[in-house]
Amino acid sequence: PNLLYYEVVGQFVEGQAQAFEVNRRFLVDIVQGAGGGVELRINRVRTGSGSINLPAAVVRRQNFVGRDAYDECPSSFHGRIGEILFYTRGVTSGERDRIGG
Repeated sequence: PNLLYYEVVGQFVEGQAQAFEVNRRFLVDIVQGAGGGVELRINRVRTGSGSINLPAAVVRRQNFVGRDAYDECPSSFHGRIGEILFYTRGVTSGERDRIGG
């Protein structure tokens, strides 16, 4: 339903429905902290939060952004992505402001 969604091994956090508009740019961030807490933000406004177990520390051979590997969800993201930043830890609020500034 047109929302920001974050999933790790079958656990997920959903953001607010109908959060995206056609032909509009968005700053999107998802932060999962060391304790498992997750925050979803669009244009610096929290649209969802929850807690998910941290993923296992393994060598990953596949990661997906804008699509998934599930047969029951065959659609993909059809927009443009300007930049993706990954960090090995959840960033602080101050760091998030500087990154998105």
